[in-house]
Amino acid sequence: MRVLVSLWAGRAALAGAVGLPLVAAILVVLGHSSAAAAVAYLSLSCLGALVFLKSRWLAREIRRGVPNPGSTLRTVRQQLRALELGQSDAREALASQAVLADRNVRALQLRFDAQRASLERLAQEADEYRTMRELLVPGAFDLPPSGGWALTTPTIVHMVHHVLEDPSVQTVVELGSGVSTLWLALAMRKRGTGHIHSFDHEEKYAAITRANVARFGVEEYVTVHTSPLVPCVIEGREYLWYDVSSLPAYLTVDLLFVDGPPEDTGTDARFPALPQLAPRLAPGAWVVLDDTIRAGERAILARWQTDPSLRLGAGQQPLGKSTLVIVEE
Repeated sequence: MRVLVSLWAGRAALAGAVGLPLVAAILVVLGHSSAAAAVAYLSLSCLGALVFLKSRWLAREIRRGVPNPGSTLRTVRQQLRALELGQSDAREALASQAVLADRNVRALQLRFDAQRASLERLAQEADEYRTMRELLVPGAFDLPPSGGWALTTPTIVHMVHHVLEDPSVQTVVELGSGVSTLWLALAMRKRGTGHIHSFDHEEKYAAITRANVARFGVEEYVTVHTSPLVPCVIEGREYLWYDVSSLPAYLTVDLLFVDGPPEDTGTDARFPALPQLAPRLAPGAWVVLDDTIRAGERAILARWQTDPSLRLGAGQQPLGKSTLVIVEE
């Protein structure tokens, strides 16, 4: 309603401001000077009213176009707060990325150090193998390979040096024949005494070991037993294990190397070795369990060492992928 009244008032003031001066001019021509003066005054009033209404309209339009100061201030504050939050989120994201990058760098450094250490070990093992070969079979290059599923160089080197350096090591029992049989026989030939009893449950592998032993002329130091796996009960549980009845009853074992039966013959397949042979082990005898990089073999070793009747010491010495423990004196 207010807008409608203002509109009509503006039009009336405009009409008066434009039309009344014409009426005043006509009255002057007709000689009515006093009436012309009144009309002229009225025209000026209409013009003033028009100016007033126009100024009101302009003021309203200006107010409509200019934001409320309080509202504008709130908007600015909100925008600043949003900017601060954005900067905070950006800082947190950058910090998180920095932590992740540092973690990745550390992981890469550890992998690099591990690879470098592995390469250094390989170089050292190659030197040890070459030294052992030249000591036991100078000039021979057709020896069975080690590594992989076969015995690794650190295990071979330690057992060979033990045989060469300790004359009390006269009897070695192996559970699972192979590369180790040949190397230990070569060490005994170098020393001049000792004997190995190697058990294998598969004739084809026993035959390969016999052929290697014969090829290098060390048959007198080795007896390879083809021994089937037979049931044995330990602590109320049945296992399949070697028939060692062919082992002479009078023998005392100075070094026991456990590399069989294979894992696929049963759970904890190698566990019976100590319960079955512990009475034959000499004080200070070495017991070497292969494949202790596997959780199953580590569990077997832990069971052996926690059984006082087996007389194993608490210490362990890693030998490549094997582990050495020693019978208490």
